[in-house]
Amino acid sequence: MSSPAVVRPPVRFVRRITLVALGLIAAGTAAGAGADEPAEAFSLKDRIAAAQAEQPAAGDLSYKTDDWHGFTRFTFTGADSDEWIVAPKAPRADRAWVWRARFPGVATELDVELLKRGFHIVYKDVAQDFGGPRAMQRWRGFYEKLRRLGLGERGIFEGLSRGGLPIFAWAANYPETVAAVLGDNPVCDIRSWPGADNGATSVACMTAYGVTPETLAAFEGSPVRLTDKLAAPRADGEPGPPVVFVLNGADEVVPPADNADVMVRKLRAAGGTVKVYLKPGLGHHPHGLQTPEAIEELADWLIEHGTFAAPAAGGDPAEK
Repeated sequence: MSSPAVVRPPVRFVRRITLVALGLIAAGTAAGAGADEPAEAFSLKDRIAAAQAEQPAAGDLSYKTDDWHGFTRFTFTGADSDEWIVAPKAPRADRAWVWRARFPGVATELDVELLKRGFHIVYKDVAQDFGGPRAMQRWRGFYEKLRRLGLGERGIFEGLSRGGLPIFAWAANYPETVAAVLGDNPVCDIRSWPGADNGATSVACMTAYGVTPETLAAFEGSPVRLTDKLAAPRADGEPGPPVVFVLNGADEVVPPADNADVMVRKLRAAGGTVKVYLKPGLGHHPHGLQTPEAIEELADWLIEHGTFAAPAAGGDPAEK
């Protein structure tokens, strides 16, 4: 007699269970969290109003708007730090986003390109938390807000300079929310930057991680020590998110040899998907890619290789 067929839940339900277990969405949140409307009908302004009316006690959603490179930015005025969402004119069906970490006004060309392709751009300032536990706690709250407002389950995490610390920490701890990671001259090891001898910045960074000058050398929480988690398969069996590095070869502030190069080597050894753009001869600045062609190519790569959630209207993420 043949064995009974094994029935497995669709990948989207495995993802949902994982997000609930991580505390990133509430157990009672409807699947898709407002993602059932067609993409062309989605309005961030309307979703903010609806969320405030449905759950007025869930948090202040007061906002102001301004222009951000020709798109509308919604800045939440009741937040504990600078916090905003830029809405595309024609959102993707999966309502994916790009999450900027630190210096969101620098090297915005890629963000504008992705806005044109339907991505939201989101930002929550945690610069003084250096990617430590408090940064993760505050970003969890912002992620919950994005989902409450109907934005997608996954996005691209983009970090310049010290912004590398929170994006890689988040991706290692919450891979179910990450479609891809982009580090631009990123800090990947707090022993390299700020180290123990960079005045108040060093003190603040070590405090954020609970280390001292004496224990810094043995610290295991920097991104260079998290590569196995970054490259590991996720709970639903998917590979870890792809990672892109944009590096200036002569950077002496955040030397690639002590930071990104270490991660590239270890991620590749662990089987991760990695792409590197190298700009020889440049110091820590400028960030970003310098030509429209290169920016379009990077946007294409992120969309092609990113592990985005499927649109709620149909299709299984496993079939992407």
